[in-house]
Amino acid sequence: MKSLLDEPHSTPDPLRRNPGSCILPAISTDHRIRRAATQIVNLVLAEDYAYLDALPDAVEIEIVTPLSAVGQALNEGTPHELVRAVRLFLSCALPMEGEMPSDLAAAVTELRFSLTQPSTTRL
Repeated sequence: MKSLLDEPHSTPDPLRRNPGSCILPAISTDHRIRRAATQIVNLVLAEDYAYLDALPDAVEIEIVTPLSAVGQALNEGTPHELVRAVRLFLSCALPMEGEMPSDLAAAVTELRFSLTQPSTTRL
């Protein structure tokens, strides 16, 4: 089953319907956080654990437990619980960013940005 994220044509273009508009509807903050958190959980906690096993020990030690809490909040938690888990994860992950592989560091940066990005985009 495809999601709306997979189908770029599934969302109508707001400027075509309202050419004078200068504010585009944005993805909700909850959706941005969920998307960024899911990316990290899927990357690090994949079923084969190959990525996790390849991480430097110091990074693995710092991020595994808080990332597991993020995964649990994604599956069973409220939006508030997810934000709390993400903040905990970021507090552990950010000091280790320099020791992370570049793809994980970029995903962590994306997650951090998802917490601070405004909910509307102005042209």
